[in-house]
Amino acid sequence: MKKLLTLLVSLLLVGATAAFAACTENGDGGNGGNGGNDQDQGQTGDDQNDDDDNTGDETQENATIADEALKVNLDGHDLYVTSIGQAADYDTLVTLLTNSKTVGLTEGEDFTANSTLSSSAVAAGDTVIIVAGASTKGMGGAGVDAASEIQRAQDFAARDDINIIVAQLGGSARRGETSDAIFAALCPAASVTLIVSSADNDGMFSNTWCASTPLYKYSRATNMADSWKFLLGVE
Repeated sequence: MKKLLTLLVSLLLVGATAAFAACTENGDGGNGGNGGNDQDQGQTGDDQNDDDDNTGDETQENATIADEALKVNLDGHDLYVTSIGQAADYDTLVTLLTNSKTVGLTEGEDFTANSTLSSSAVAAGDTVIIVAGASTKGMGGAGVDAASEIQRAQDFAARDDINIIVAQLGGSARRGETSDAIFAALCPAASVTLIVSSADNDGMFSNTWCASTPLYKYSRATNMADSWKFLLGVE
């Protein structure tokens, strides 16, 4: 009888050990992480605080734009830089454009910077560089929200009498529900889109948003400098 009880206890212990090991191996199993950049992951990313082929050579990483048809016509027309999504990338671009070692423009003389520019304030024939990408902290600081920024994107896209250039400087960190809605509205209406390459890891820029418009990719924002000089006619 004692031998039988001992055998039963041993079998129960073996079963319990195997079950525990299986649970440990599988872990929590289910969620697979945060599911994208809409979660708070530090100071950057969509709604946070702060290489698939397309066509031709335009998808070559770090290629300087050389298509004369894409040059901005500033003869009698104004140039604006604005943000949709209010991410810090807007300040990055303004700095890139004004730094004498990169592009060398003068804010207030060569272009007007206004992070909350309205499409109605832009005259026909003018050019607007839109730095797209959402930041919860940035939108809160500007007194706007996701819905109003997406609407601004749609309002600009509806203006077929102005020239829109889209810039995405935040890479994969500046992707998410709000940012993607902004890109979906703006990119098809843009004359050209410049992005940090990691933003297109899923091919959405190459295959969907910019499928029928010029797209240029760069490993980092500073590598866009020569393309900005070409587009804006800076010698």
